[in-house]
Amino acid sequence: MGGTGISVTVDSGATIGAVQSATLTSVTMTAGGSLEVSNGASATDVTISGDVENTLVVGSNGYVSGVNVSGAVDNSAQGSAGGEVHDVIINSGGVADDVTVYHDHLVINGGGLASGVTLNDAGITVQSNGVVSAMTVNAQGIYAAYINGGVSYDAIVNNDGAIVEYDNGSAYNNTVNTGGEDIVLNGLSEAATISSGGIQAAETKGVTSGTILNGGKLEASEGGIASGTTVNAGGLEVVGAGGTAINQTVNSQGTVVVDTSGTIGGQTILSGGSLSGGTISAGATVSVLSGGYESGVTIASGGSADIQSGGSGSNILIERSGVENVAQGGVVSNFTIDTGRQNNAGSAVSGLIENLGEERVQSGGYDADMTVTGHGHEVVSAGGTAVNTVFNDTGFGFIAGTLDDATVNSGGWINVSSGGLTSHTTINGSGSEYVNAGGSAVDQTVNAHGTLTIASAGIIGGTTVLSGGSLSGGVLSSGAKVSALSGGYESGVTITAGGYSEVDSQGTATNISIVDNGIQTVASGGLVSGFEINHARQYDWGSAVSGTISNLAEERVMSGGQDSDMIVTSHGHEVVSAGGIASHTTYNANGFGYISGSAVSAVVNSGGIDADFSHLRQFRVIL
Repeated sequence: MGGTGISVTVDSGATIGAVQSATLTSVTMTAGGSLEVSNGASATDVTISGDVENTLVVGSNGYVSGVNVSGAVDNSAQGSAGGEVHDVIINSGGVADDVTVYHDHLVINGGGLASGVTLNDAGITVQSNGVVSAMTVNAQGIYAAYINGGVSYDAIVNNDGAIVEYDNGSAYNNTVNTGGEDIVLNGLSEAATISSGGIQAAETKGVTSGTILNGGKLEASEGGIASGTTVNAGGLEVVGAGGTAINQTVNSQGTVVVDTSGTIGGQTILSGGSLSGGTISAGATVSVLSGGYESGVTIASGGSADIQSGGSGSNILIERSGVENVAQGGVVSNFTIDTGRQNNAGSAVSGLIENLGEERVQSGGYDADMTVTGHGHEVVSAGGTAVNTVFNDTGFGFIAGTLDDATVNSGGWINVSSGGLTSHTTINGSGSEYVNAGGSAVDQTVNAHGTLTIASAGIIGGTTVLSGGSLSGGVLSSGAKVSALSGGYESGVTITAGGYSEVDSQGTATNISIVDNGIQTVASGGLVSGFEINHARQYDWGSAVSGTISNLAEERVMSGGQDSDMIVTSHGHEVVSAGGIASHTTYNANGFGYISGSAVSAVVNSGGIDADFSHLRQFRVIL
């Protein structure tokens, strides 16, 4: 058929083929007719209705517009006719514009094109290489919009409508409004916008890319992948079991929730946004910006998370070779580092570090309430601070910054390097602390079988060594104090200007150097041996053995105190008070003794002076 037809009616059994340059206007199909428009023909204002099947086929180079298709409202005829009353088919090379379908179905085959399609309780199937654009999907009932290998552009999906991309079908720029759905099954939906109440789902190798959640919801699960999603206020992204989300941006009041077996990566969480759960896999990064929040995330091998200033995270698990970076002003809490690493320049609270895991407190960083165990490491760099850390069995601390209120339990170990400071540390049984040259330890408590070792140029102060505890080495500087209580032991300590050491009853000290106005006291029952006093002073109510006193130094043997085997020389003084006893003292040149108590078996060599011989017994003077 060629030419022009106006107000054409296609009745039951009639078949019209419009070809070449034929033009049909105001076509009505109501009673089982068939119309094919192809080969340069066109039809406009086509109405298809009734309960008997009509067929409209748009073939190669055919064009139709203003098509209005209406099937049975109650869908009963569709059921008896195999699903649809009418067949509207756009074949390869066919074009249809401004098509409205009610209660029926539109098919676009490969190479066909339809635009301006409106579906009202109706469906569409876009086959491979078919194209539909500017489609509006309203409430659909038993129907759906299937992009079955074809392509859809700029679709709008309204309440109770649904678009489904499957068998490599693709949709671009979908807008899903309240109550609408975009279902991606082994297909692609790119640059969709999901409004509040709208839903997008990616499953079974389905992929979403560049989705914007403006209050809507995106679910990725069972092999579905969500990439480049932007989650705005009120938006929710759920990464379910087997789902993956990568390169997400989570803005203020946006939320991402990830199942324990979900996988995430490349997230950027902005102010007010939140990420909950999931695994950051190898090569993936999550960035939590100011005001953003991540929770329950697992950072797997090769994965990383960055907590920026103002960002926060909690309940984080950092696994083998996973890394979390906390910038200054960032905060993390309640985390576990299990063979992974955290670099903290911000604040980290309540962490467990184990199995070769490492917490690095960088300059300006702050740790609080850490537990380090099982070959875990807390490394406090210069300018960093850690408070209330507990070092358990094979938990290690490397301190170049400041460590305060730490507890070292059995098998725990602290190493303080030059410039590092530990204060208020408690060292329990079989716990150890070693202070290198230039390091400092103040206000330490060393309990039974605990050990504090200070290098020759290390500095200590305020240390209490309890029964069974030991202190080795170090320098007591101005204002510092070491107490060796009953059963405690200190060795190799230097007490310098303003420093003070006390050895209590049943306490022991050996190889002590008291210099430059340093002071040591030995209580009744205490014992010191192998010491040197040089321009300093020792008060002995207990026992002092094998000491050298020189250079205006003074050994005062108090009532009840006992000195033995002292050497006094070079303007050194031994002062034995009433009730005190000194035995086997040797006074060399310019060594002085002032005896108000008892001196037994003293030797006064050339230049030595004993100022009061009235209490001396068995002494020799050697000239």
